[in-house]
Amino acid sequence: MTENHCKTFGFVAIEDLLFSNYPYPFIEDGKSHGMLVVLPDKLSGQEFAMLENLFHLLESSLKRSDGEFEGVRGSE
Repeated sequence: MTENHCKTFGFVAIEDLLFSNYPYPFIEDGKSHGMLVVLPDKLSGQEFAMLENLFHLLESSLKRSDGEFEGVRGSE
């Protein structure tokens, strides 16, 4: 493919899958009752960075936590 060509991919937004109400259901009204994240046995640097960004986003919406945030490996 050269710079004079392009490929267009059709995309239809599925509203139920968009994060317009995010971080709900993980955090509701600024509160969390805990969360368990199942991690792959081998976590790449990119996956770690994405997970870190997710938790920073959740933390920014959190006012109070009544539970634990826990991570476990898939093999556990």
